[in-house]
Amino acid sequence: MPDCKWRWMPLPLHAGPHPVTQFRFGAMTTLRMASFNLFNYAVPGIFWHEREGGLTYEEDQWDSKRRWIAETLAVIDADIVAFQEVVSVEDLRSLVVQAGYPHFASVTEPRFLKNDADVFVNSTVAIASRHRIASAQEIKTFDRIIDQTLLDRAA
Repeated sequence: MPDCKWRWMPLPLHAGPHPVTQFRFGAMTTLRMASFNLFNYAVPGIFWHEREGGLTYEEDQWDSKRRWIAETLAVIDADIVAFQEVVSVEDLRSLVVQAGYPHFASVTEPRFLKNDADVFVNSTVAIASRHRIASAQEIKTFDRIIDQTLLDRAA
């Protein structure tokens, strides 16, 4: 295994990016990775967990959120970014390609209520990279746990 050196680069924590991890493999250049919680990345008209209460974005909020994400990606300058709380997968794909991440993968789909396709009950994850993604696959370790969650029972 190559010699690996890493360091944490702290960023303000809230819904948003987590610290960037920087790896150096021997003589190879540095590889920067980040984790980014998008807090309900769902296009306007998709509701978060229930339709009541207006739990969806307004167009101006959505535009602001997308701008903030693009700006944050530029600031963290990571080579690979893992995203959580993704509902609108294709919209995120479009955003990250425009932000300089031509490679993107999400191997699962968000889950929606059976009786209302505009209400999501479980988001998914995605990864964006400046480097080619050789393969991506779902890890099914927690199937039984996920199937037993309160939110998934409604799906």
